[in-house]
Amino acid sequence: MAEISEILDLLWNPPRKRDCHPEMPSPNRFRPEDFGYYKNWGFAIYRTYYGPESDHSWSILLQSLRQQTTLSIGYYESDDAEELWKRDTNWHHGYYKKRENYLASVDIFKSLFRLFPHEDPSHLEGLDINGIREVCRKLHHEAEQKMAGAMFCFALVAGKAVLDGIAHNEFVVKAVGYDWDRIDHGGWGWARVKTGCLLDLWEALLVADVQSTNKYYWMRCDGPESDLETKIWRGNLSLPSFDVYSKVQTATEKPWLMEGY
Repeated sequence: MAEISEILDLLWNPPRKRDCHPEMPSPNRFRPEDFGYYKNWGFAIYRTYYGPESDHSWSILLQSLRQQTTLSIGYYESDDAEELWKRDTNWHHGYYKKRENYLASVDIFKSLFRLFPHEDPSHLEGLDINGIREVCRKLHHEAEQKMAGAMFCFALVAGKAVLDGIAHNEFVVKAVGYDWDRIDHGGWGWARVKTGCLLDLWEALLVADVQSTNKYYWMRCDGPESDLETKIWRGNLSLPSFDVYSKVQTATEKPWLMEGY
């Protein structure tokens, strides 16, 4: 899995030297006054259903994704991640040997998570997966300006099935790859992902990018596309699961009805 230093390498986006004033000190990723040079990370999320009472489900979905993703980063602060901490490049260079420095970097990562919601019935209502792919491709340059990791070419989708599911305490969202090709990648290029597994998805995409492997491998489905409407993405099984750290209960939920309670 990705080390915190690898993640911050991706997010760090200082100005090029030739764009800096000659007397300006070089930006330092560990200096608070330079934190503005980090890019956000996360996903765009598209709402394609606007039926009665779906506004509340949409709000709850966004709340859950934000809160659970932030909680899941707690893995890096846990005893389970101690080996990962001591394997980190910055530990060997000395900076992370002070635990508080490492945890400060985890906090930076946590603070930079964003969702970028898109809701516009006139353009998005009723779009299927391929329709969303077309929209995402058109907006890809905008996504690159907003967040690191846009090169993963993945977005989230909340259609009728997702928002109806939220109303019935099924906390799942669709994750769609918009550079997917049936011949090159296999499968169908999308999956239903638990709201507590957004960090799992982002890290799986990061690791695939770093290792130059097929990011769709862990989404493969040999059956018809309709099978995906009932399956839940299991994640990259070669990576630790952050899911256990992402448990959250919203104020409107009955906990005994929650998945995994």
